[in-house]
Amino acid sequence: KGNNPFSNYTDFLGDPYLRDSIVKTLQLALPVAVVSVVFAVPLAFQMRRDFRGRQAITLVLMLPLTFGSILVAQGMMRVFSDGGWVNLLLEMVGIPKQQLIYNYVGTFIATTTVTIPFVFLLLMGFFGGINRSLEHAAASLGASRAARFWRITLQLASPGLVQAFLLALVETLAGFPSAILVGHTDNATHVLT
Repeated sequence: KGNNPFSNYTDFLGDPYLRDSIVKTLQLALPVAVVSVVFAVPLAFQMRRDFRGRQAITLVLMLPLTFGSILVAQGMMRVFSDGGWVNLLLEMVGIPKQQLIYNYVGTFIATTTVTIPFVFLLLMGFFGGINRSLEHAAASLGASRAARFWRITLQLASPGLVQAFLLALVETLAGFPSAILVGHTDNATHVLT
């Protein structure tokens, strides 16, 4: 369209369907990124020390990464369906069946399940790289465990937290299989990808 270098962008942003896709993608991506980081921080922090069951916890957290988003979404359709394990368990405790797939909730769960392992691995590296002698020095000066975490460890890990959040955001922006397989059937959860 003439010499306007931004004509493709104005056409793209002028399309209501594509604008709606951007909004829906951000409505999914931002909460998934926040939940993934909040969930992974305490786990990655605890993985710095050696304890019984550490390898098992790491293995369980890495399983969704090895399965991939398509297999996770396929598994969710069986586990969270009307006759799936989750709804059967809810019925056993007296809670009525819940619609956990083919909507935003299903897309959110599937995308978060696939995103957490990436965030966990990245944060494990950041927390593992923090020199623990700084915490020991603060402890010898009377800092409580909470103060050491908030004032030393979390401050030193803050670049990792930002990177983990951005990685989760990018991973969620590419969440096409989850949105298609366990998302809303009438495109209510269509994402930009």
